[in-house]
Amino acid sequence: MNNELMDMAEQAMSKSMMQLMRSKNQAYITCVLLNLPRVFCNSMPTAGVNGVEIRVNPKFFLDLSEGERKFLLVHEAWHIGLFDIIRGKGKDHQVWNIACDHYINLMIAAQKDSSLSFIVGVCMYGNYALWEHEGVC
Repeated sequence: MNNELMDMAEQAMSKSMMQLMRSKNQAYITCVLLNLPRVFCNSMPTAGVNGVEIRVNPKFFLDLSEGERKFLLVHEAWHIGLFDIIRGKGKDHQVWNIACDHYINLMIAAQKDSSLSFIVGVCMYGNYALWEHEGVC
């Protein structure tokens, strides 16, 4: 992997994390982020977590705006903060991840944090907003 690209991605991520640490809206999730080892790899098309680390494609990350970078970090950290990996054991991984993505993105949208910019195409259909309260999930 290109070391220069890796260094640029690491610097950009550190900057985004510093900005999140200054946000009163993201105090809890920033603590989760700070305790997640970060791995940059080209094998991931975008980003994800595996329960113990956050894995990010450096080119994908660098192509995002600052607000999108912060959104991505907050989104991935919430998968850890909500124990999605543990709660998803025995479930269809793809379906479970999409359901969790919708829930997390709707939760982030409800925070109305103007420093975060949603990445085009993220899962966030409002008609799923109350499903966990209606006994569907």
